[in-house]
Amino acid sequence: MEAIIDIIADSVWAEPRTLLLSYELYAFAARQPPVTAVMQQWMDSSRVALGRFFDPLTARALDALIEGVGIYNSIDAAPLSREAIRVVVERVAGTG
Repeated sequence: MEAIIDIIADSVWAEPRTLLLSYELYAFAARQPPVTAVMQQWMDSSRVALGRFFDPLTARALDALIEGVGIYNSIDAAPLSREAIRVVVERVAGTG
């Protein structure tokens, strides 16, 4: 659980360049099927890693949460605190 919270709260997502590249990659993948396939492989790998600890649906939700909160926090005037992120992760994981 701590690793997921660390990824969201302290990750490279906080770097503006990384976020910009991520936005551009998602937009590009939406228009380019070969890139979409690569992105799908990346998401599948993330879910497999999370699936070592969570059921498939929870792994998928946590994967989306990791990326989504990182993106939202990058532009939100009041980004979620580490403690708020912990509460959300625990709720999604069914431990809170």
